[in-house]
Amino acid sequence: MRTTMKNISILMVLLILACPVVAFADDSMDFFPLAPGTNMFNLYYNKISADTFYADGSKANEDFNLRGDIGVFRGAAYYNVGPFTALTALLVPFGNTNLDTTVSTPGGPVQVHAASPAGLGDILLQTAVWVVNDKEKGFFFAPDLFITPPTGEYDKDKNMNMGENRWSFMPGLAVAKVLTSKGTFAQAKISTKFYTKNDEYTTATGVTGCGLEQEPLYQFQGFLTQFLNQKTYISLNYFYNYGGETKVDGVKQDDKIKTHSVQFGISRNIAENVDLLIKYTKDVSVDNGPMTDVFGIRLTYLFPPDVKN
Repeated sequence: MRTTMKNISILMVLLILACPVVAFADDSMDFFPLAPGTNMFNLYYNKISADTFYADGSKANEDFNLRGDIGVFRGAAYYNVGPFTALTALLVPFGNTNLDTTVSTPGGPVQVHAASPAGLGDILLQTAVWVVNDKEKGFFFAPDLFITPPTGEYDKDKNMNMGENRWSFMPGLAVAKVLTSKGTFAQAKISTKFYTKNDEYTTATGVTGCGLEQEPLYQFQGFLTQFLNQKTYISLNYFYNYGGETKVDGVKQDDKIKTHSVQFGISRNIAENVDLLIKYTKDVSVDNGPMTDVFGIRLTYLFPPDVKN
């Protein structure tokens, strides 16, 4: 059973964390809409590392080394749709990931080295509409949607790629509230990610041409933000991912995700219309998969200049 679970966990690592999409997540203050007419450029960098992975809630392998350097370019625009404020964004991930580990098999241990070629991942299309935008009461509510077509680099003969060779759709509901007049803000979001089938999947042990299916992945994000002054805020955030069990050629892999993560962030307005966010995210509980640490930086530029306030 332990041998089987090790192979299952490796499969999930390559499927979930090798993809650069994981390097993008919502950030504190994202669910408070900016004024229509505002345009935004974001540049993200994430350093991903993991030295252990878990199977069925227990540490399964000490000989494990996952590393990733992932960037995301994001362009976004806020505009009016009738009486509502809306957002449309395009995200382009890029970078590379690599994994070195030992996989136990019935024939004995197998050394696995997998690396994605440096390049582009699957683009993401994002849209959101604030159906409640009550500035007087400080309450905001918006449904949003991420659509990810299979545009990234994918080689069916490799077991790690920047692209996923499948579509995904992630609708969500976000709420934001101003808690105090002293600059305390709260946000929460629930979302569900749906996947189409990848008919050209390659397993960690090199079996090619497999059919990969994945059940929906449910996500919760919560953010508590405190402004220290007009230019600086800190945030404490929580993330929970559940579900997403995979099947390879119709066989369930028993790799359901149950991951709790916490994040600390600090943001500073470093120049007119330019903000720098530094954040550190750590998995604190993992049922199946790697326990990751992610150091992230986000640089934001808003224009035109008069929209900053």
